[in-house]
Amino acid sequence: MRGPFMPTYHKDRWYAPYTARLTDKVALVGSSINHLPADAPHSALFAQDYGITPPFTHVQTTAYALSGKGARYLYDKGFFSEPQHLGKHDVVSRYEILLTQLLLQGGFEIAALLPTYTRFSGTNAEPPYRGTLEDGDPHFANAFYGRTLSPLESLFVKTNRNMITERELASYTFTALASKEPETLTPDGAKLRDLSHRKAIAEPPNPMISAIRQELAALRKRARKLRKRLRLAK
Repeated sequence: MRGPFMPTYHKDRWYAPYTARLTDKVALVGSSINHLPADAPHSALFAQDYGITPPFTHVQTTAYALSGKGARYLYDKGFFSEPQHLGKHDVVSRYEILLTQLLLQGGFEIAALLPTYTRFSGTNAEPPYRGTLEDGDPHFANAFYGRTLSPLESLFVKTNRNMITERELASYTFTALASKEPETLTPDGAKLRDLSHRKAIAEPPNPMISAIRQELAALRKRARKLRKRLRLAK
């Protein structure tokens, strides 16, 4: 995960786009929302654990804002009292999906920064337009209405999804850090800025090698999905 990526004309705090959308009704605002298909492995697992009927539309927790009213409601429901360490798949089910489902059951609404993903409720959990989402998730290449999300839209980008090339990621990272006053950067921030600059202006790789790497990345992604489905089916 990397971010936040903000346009230079945005002069407010980076979290303002999230908190500005919170209301008495909208309790949870994230960068994006996952419209999890009913036949997805996590849907089956969550329905089995909690007896709730899909679809399990939920805010993706890469970055989000939670209202005080929503936080109190979740506290009263015992959401923050998880006594044990959770593995990756349990985190998705018992934290990310459950976070939204409890709020929707309590009559709250959720929202995201992305266009057309402004507000959803327990009675309105489907996207207004059918898109090209991959397993309901916009954080893949070409997975948001036929295009790849820009880091400036979602503010944060998942660096393990091959949404953009390493060179593009380096370019976004460099311009984001270079636009800040140098004295505001930590030593690690300055180091990342300089490293990203070198990567961004480096000679482009051989197109054939890039194509092979993209194909390998796609194969690894399919293999991960298959392994996940096999683990959840056990």
